[in-house]
Amino acid sequence: MDLKDIPRRTCLKGPVKVSCSPEIRDLCARPYPDHPKGCPNVERCSEARYFLDAFGSDVYVAALEFDFGAYLKMMKAKQPGWSDRQLRCPLYWQGHLRKQLRDFLAEQKIDGYFPVWIPEAMGVNVTETCKAVGINLQWPPMTKTYVVVLFARSKKPEDL
Repeated sequence: MDLKDIPRRTCLKGPVKVSCSPEIRDLCARPYPDHPKGCPNVERCSEARYFLDAFGSDVYVAALEFDFGAYLKMMKAKQPGWSDRQLRCPLYWQGHLRKQLRDFLAEQKIDGYFPVWIPEAMGVNVTETCKAVGINLQWPPMTKTYVVVLFARSKKPEDL
């Protein structure tokens, strides 16, 4: 079995009101193993505008659901000496899934809406926004995981 053989599906749901709060951005700076200052991208992402300053509150959720349980089982068989943290590392699966989602998004046309790839950097509570359209994210992922992109409408008149 290979990464490309693991079941996944894409969907586009909405519109839904985005769940947003400036405090969400603070989560990125919380320490986690081997990252005492939080996410390595926190400084770059902190430059992003607050979501509701740049976009309207109605969004569409584009998501790629991935059978994470099957992935973990495959990786345990391939790398029996790896720790659970190594097996879950997104470096080994996230890029592949983002490309597939990017290809899916290229086919989706919603007039006046643009993809927002890292909405949490703009204060979006992705978990709550996804829940509003029936997508329940697992923290930590056990049996499935998602790559999520929001479609949002810009508040700038020239983009409408």
